[in-house]
Amino acid sequence: MATDGSVVHREQRRHTDCVLAALREVRRATVQELYRSLRSAGDPISLSTVYREVHRLVAVGRVREVVLPGEAVYLLPGDDLFVCDKCGRIEEVPLRRLSVIQDADFFAQAEALTVHGRCADCER
Repeated sequence: MATDGSVVHREQRRHTDCVLAALREVRRATVQELYRSLRSAGDPISLSTVYREVHRLVAVGRVREVVLPGEAVYLLPGDDLFVCDKCGRIEEVPLRRLSVIQDADFFAQAEALTVHGRCADCER
């Protein structure tokens, strides 16, 4: 017979899997957008559960948070990012910095770079 702890763990695992699957599908989203995506797919998950799960996944490095003016966007870890602080556009860019880090005699545990600025459209 399952204990209450194993039921809770199974439910959290389901929430983790659902949030990660939704992020894989939409690539990047706010918590509200993730919530709407999950609900429209028929998942009965609550908004507070999506917030908790996303923030837990950020804390353990499985989800990346990009803070934009007025909101945060979440995506799966991957390439480096250029973020336009004016319009919120996010572009994934593989910068391949590892050799520079090694040349500086620095040993990184994680490698992700987010460059903030303005995109070409906003500079015009």
